[in-house]
Amino acid sequence: MKPFYPKKTIVPLLLMKQSSTIKQKKDFFVAKQVMISSLTNPQIKEAVRLREGKHRRRSGRFLVDGVREILRAVLSQTKITKIFIEPKRFAETSDNEKKYLKTLLRQRESDEIIFCEVAPEVFQKMIYGERNEGILAVAESSIQRPTDLALPENPLICVLEGIEKPGNIGAVFRSADGAGLDAVLVAQPETDLFNPAAIRASVGTLFSMCSATASTEETLEWLQKKRFQIIAAKCEDATPYDAVDYTIPTAIVLGSESNGLAKRWNGGAICAVKIPMLGIADSLNISNAAAILFYEARRQRKSEKLKAKNETI
Repeated sequence: MKPFYPKKTIVPLLLMKQSSTIKQKKDFFVAKQVMISSLTNPQIKEAVRLREGKHRRRSGRFLVDGVREILRAVLSQTKITKIFIEPKRFAETSDNEKKYLKTLLRQRESDEIIFCEVAPEVFQKMIYGERNEGILAVAESSIQRPTDLALPENPLICVLEGIEKPGNIGAVFRSADGAGLDAVLVAQPETDLFNPAAIRASVGTLFSMCSATASTEETLEWLQKKRFQIIAAKCEDATPYDAVDYTIPTAIVLGSESNGLAKRWNGGAICAVKIPMLGIADSLNISNAAAILFYEARRQRKSEKLKAKNETI
């Protein structure tokens, strides 16, 4: 059986040859060192601080909880610098994704990822929420600007402006991934993309989706320069969402549930659309509204392709 930890694993506090420091133990290999069992350990304290947004932004690093999310981060070439393992709980997580993650980590020997074993009571204090899969990664954040994006010839993208709740951002990323959008732009962000709630709600699609952040002014200027059709989701004085043509380069813009979109998204060449509300509620959750708009755009584009295909036969 191949070891879980790559051959060139760097063990914290001990930099010894593998032959003398690594031994097999059931499902994975562990170092001959004392397991981290104190919350005052510098590595633990530093990791826990990454739950704070200001520290994430200052350090340029963030935490990724769970097998699926870490797997998708690795597959998206996110730079992983450290992995904390709670051996017993991790061993209980038996599925194909865990096996695939192990294989990928073995293949990334040159990254020199640091692996740390952590006692159960300490690991429980490190995780986000109630889900504990026995693995937690530290990753380096990489924020793009709109000008950095490489888009296809006829792009379909989403713009999120001033979203306060990280869970909503993550949920929209998940919908954008499912509908096959080309990018998500976060304008005037009220929270960082690497908030643990955003990562969890996105089920790791936050790493695979092409994304960028900018101010509202920079975003709007970039969209106009790239000649996007701008579709702004609103509740009043708007065209029905399914009466608009999404088959040309399109940016679907959504604002926060509490404040909506800024005035900059009014008038001009910007097309306001609405989703009909037939009950007593006046609006949908932003992730639900986003999914409806995304899949309407995808439906139209698929129909257009079929139409073009039939015309050539």
